[in-house]
Amino acid sequence: MEKKLFVVLLLLSSANVFAAADTVIVPVQRQLFHERINQEQTLLDWADGRLDGLIKISSNDEINRAVTAAMLQRIDQLQDSIELNSKIASNNEKVRYLNYTEDLVRTYRNGWRLKQLNPAYAALLVNGFEKTMNANIGNNSMAPYIEELPYEAGKIITDIFKDNNGIAASKKILFLKYSILYPGKIIQNIIPYVDEPFADSMVAVCARYNPSAVYTASQAGGTVIGKLIGRNNSPVVKMILEISKT
Repeated sequence: MEKKLFVVLLLLSSANVFAAADTVIVPVQRQLFHERINQEQTLLDWADGRLDGLIKISSNDEINRAVTAAMLQRIDQLQDSIELNSKIASNNEKVRYLNYTEDLVRTYRNGWRLKQLNPAYAALLVNGFEKTMNANIGNNSMAPYIEELPYEAGKIITDIFKDNNGIAASKKILFLKYSILYPGKIIQNIIPYVDEPFADSMVAVCARYNPSAVYTASQAGGTVIGKLIGRNNSPVVKMILEISKT
């Protein structure tokens, strides 16, 4: 009974939000995509146990209101802006950006639920998403906007805009941010960046935090990662390399 009630409330709330929030007339062929975004917003509203138009992530009412404004009102405005933006000319392109918006809300909700994202990043996330969307529409790189964001928020946006021409630069930025957060995991993720100027110093950092990982990788001397470790001039890395040879 409780499950059925939730489904009814979900459908009714989605319909009401959709009717109240949008200030533009949405063509029939795209209404479904707007409804899917609205349903994700309703699930997000429900995530704190209450369907009340307030996303409660903490005991701080000001933070909760800011998160609600970002994930409900700002997302509604993004939906309208996609419809109104003359630079998004075709139906398929508008659908694509609506799908990106749906992905944003869903990934935020799941990241909060799985404790993989600080939910207080909501405003940063939506701002970064909007900047990246506009850059993508203009065929510009998203990398400067990924640089501005915390790692978790930047990763969400990079995963959404995989076709942006700044994807390679953005992934490099994310690797460096990740390395600051998790220096002991550098060696497991550095292979795409072995030829970057920062590669040697990153290995030296990892050696201080997780020498066993560097030791294990160093034993495969003929591999890309083995060669990277072998050329390193850090005294700590050299000592680990000598131990691995014995």
